[in-house]
Amino acid sequence: MTSRATILIADDNELVRSSLTRLLEASGFRVLTAESGQAAIDLLGKNGSSIDCALIDLSMPEISGEQVIVALRKMGSDIPILIMSGYPPDLMDPLLSAIGSHEYLQKPFGHDELIASLQTLLPHLSGSADVNDAD
Repeated sequence: MTSRATILIADDNELVRSSLTRLLEASGFRVLTAESGQAAIDLLGKNGSSIDCALIDLSMPEISGEQVIVALRKMGSDIPILIMSGYPPDLMDPLLSAIGSHEYLQKPFGHDELIASLQTLLPHLSGSADVNDAD
């Protein structure tokens, strides 16, 4: 399958980054990874126009996911952002509203949940591939 969209994964956990990369690549996405908040900001600064969506872990050392999102918005980036965290959704709602994030996935999550969230954020992807490709 050819690449449909480019997704940036920002998570300080190597296992999470590599697992998400495998899942997304198997579903036809092009993937860029950042091991820190600063690396995510740098990648978006250099490649912003070619990144269609960012998956950002909320809890990263030094620069948190929230700080990354604020920095991206200050840079003028309006790419869709999918927040990932282990926190329950009811604790996340006020933060998501404050930072203008559109989607939230509570860790751990599965392939179908991830693809469904991406299709919500990137509606032009809906129906363009089988969400079960990586199963």
